[in-house]
Amino acid sequence: MFKRSFLYFLTFIFSVSVLLTGCGNTSSKKTNSNVQQGKVELTMWHYFAQSNQQKALKEIGDAFSKSKDGKVTIKFQYIPFAQLKQQITIGATGGNLPDLVQIDSPDHASFASMGILEDLTPEIEQWGQVKKFFDGPIHSVMLDGKYYGLPLDSNCLVLFYNVKMFKNAGLSKPPATWSELEDYAKKLTKGDIKGLAFSAIKSEESTFQFLPFVWQAGADYNNLDSKGGIEALSFWTDLVKNGYVSKDVLNQTQGDIVTAQFASEKVAMMINGPYEILTIEQAAPDFKANEDWKVAPLPTYKTAASALGGENIAVIKSSKHKDLAWEFIKFFEQPQIAEKWYKEAGYLPSRKDVAETSSYWKDDPILSVLSEEMNVARPRGPEPRWPEISTAIQEAIQEALTGTASPEQALKNASEQINKVINKK
Repeated sequence: MFKRSFLYFLTFIFSVSVLLTGCGNTSSKKTNSNVQQGKVELTMWHYFAQSNQQKALKEIGDAFSKSKDGKVTIKFQYIPFAQLKQQITIGATGGNLPDLVQIDSPDHASFASMGILEDLTPEIEQWGQVKKFFDGPIHSVMLDGKYYGLPLDSNCLVLFYNVKMFKNAGLSKPPATWSELEDYAKKLTKGDIKGLAFSAIKSEESTFQFLPFVWQAGADYNNLDSKGGIEALSFWTDLVKNGYVSKDVLNQTQGDIVTAQFASEKVAMMINGPYEILTIEQAAPDFKANEDWKVAPLPTYKTAASALGGENIAVIKSSKHKDLAWEFIKFFEQPQIAEKWYKEAGYLPSRKDVAETSSYWKDDPILSVLSEEMNVARPRGPEPRWPEISTAIQEAIQEALTGTASPEQALKNASEQINKVINKK
């Protein structure tokens, strides 16, 4: 499903080239003036590490350049994810930044608040396609009611489950509520096999996995010590305390759960995202999607919610070619181009119209569930000081699941830290 084939890539190249006929040259008068002075090279920093992603990115850049009669080119510069944020900060201080940048969605508000990103509100409102996107991705590019970019691609969390284990336990359908999730986890826990797995490691991954439960209980990061927040953390704590979830979740990343647990059938259910599907296929080729494992929406409590992941694209405020950079974003965000990107790069659509009209997403039993869950996927924050807020949440999870503090006390401690962060001047 998420495997890349050379044949598909050739199809991708051909499709993008065909689209050029309808794309035209959408440059403004200001842009035409810049281009007429000579060739312009735009630079974009990104952290897309996979070869298929980099090839697809280059093809889109080449297609954009062709639509400009070769007068505009895009130079894509890869910077590893762990280094990109630091590189942007250093570049801002030294005045050495690109024209465009890929940003992890929870970091978007932080860079916008630092004055690094261009306010694209007038351009985006005039463009008039905001409502074509899912709400979660669009909100992730906003700060104080202004747009500082657009969603590039997305992912979210769902429940993966083992079909054979369900059948052996007499379970005919996935759990739909928290109470059912706990009941299923109990029935599926046998010997060294655990009923459920999630990531509670002290990193952004645990925040990402925990927040859907907080939101479903009616709370958020700014009132974690409320009834809803306590209910969410108590639910997690009880699952671990009762042995339905391994205590190792405190040290497991999302990838560890897949490669070491779910793919080897040591876990009956797990909370994870589409980015791990290829990992399952590679780790256990005989463990087939739709036959041996399936996905379902996250079980709900008071309301439905999932967590939004993915990337955004933004224009750097200091760019000398901001108008051309915005034109490249518009080119990239066309439904046909965006759809090819989502497919080839292995992401979920940020554009709702693509998810709802493309047979690629609608007709696949796995992808259709994933794309439907995007309707309830929420961004983390957006908050300029999100890393500090996330750290407080991670510490609360660790305290509660290790038993060093009750869920109430752990969240009280976290809320005190978060309030200090939010109220910083």
